[in-house]
Amino acid sequence: HAVNIAGSAVWTAGDVQMLNGAFWNILPQSVVSMSGDLSVTYGGGPSPTINVAGSFAKNSGTGTSSIGVQFNNLSGATVTVSNATLSLNGGGSSGGSFVIPAGGTLAVAAPVPTFFDGMVTGAGSVLFASGDSTFGAGSTYDITGGTSLNSSGTTTFNGTEQHMGGVNMIAGTTVLSATNTASATTVTHTGGTLTVNGTASFGSYTLAGATLNGGGALSVGALSWGSGTMSGTGTTTANVG
Repeated sequence: HAVNIAGSAVWTAGDVQMLNGAFWNILPQSVVSMSGDLSVTYGGGPSPTINVAGSFAKNSGTGTSSIGVQFNNLSGATVTVSNATLSLNGGGSSGGSFVIPAGGTLAVAAPVPTFFDGMVTGAGSVLFASGDSTFGAGSTYDITGGTSLNSSGTTTFNGTEQHMGGVNMIAGTTVLSATNTASATTVTHTGGTLTVNGTASFGSYTLAGATLNGGGALSVGALSWGSGTMSGTGTTTANVG
């Protein structure tokens, strides 16, 4: 069964359970606003899907709202996380925009791959908590609040330019592709592997017990290397003095 939202709706109470291949479609020029820490749960059967062709927003709350089914942010659509955390737990794709102002966090925590071909922007933060995430060649990642990489999977940035804010790498593999130019204010790398195949510039880089590799060029303003491994055919230039 499919439920289509046409117009404006405010979701104020109660979680929604989806099951047996159901669809929730937010139509073009329509708006769904989530008021509070509400969630969508998976109830079994073929995978249900939420398709956003208009706008979807988490506007209030202090905790986490989880989307436990496939979530597709379609081209031309906008998903806004203004308060607390919106966690994508069911995978999906995005050709639209995720806007994360200061105070908001987008979490990617799906056991299945999540694909981004649109824009992820704002002064808030993004947490890659589990699963594989891939940013396509035409994607934009511009997050000034902070990026946390705590997934045991692989997060791949294929866009031409990425601004990652302050970065905390704890686990998994992060790949900056050969076509990628990435920047970050600070990077604390205490676990997992960072592969730089393009060009990257970090204001500061702390490597402690993790691995840096790849064939690209990394420039850092301040380097702290207490433990860990640097390998591959690339270069790391520490601008000291």
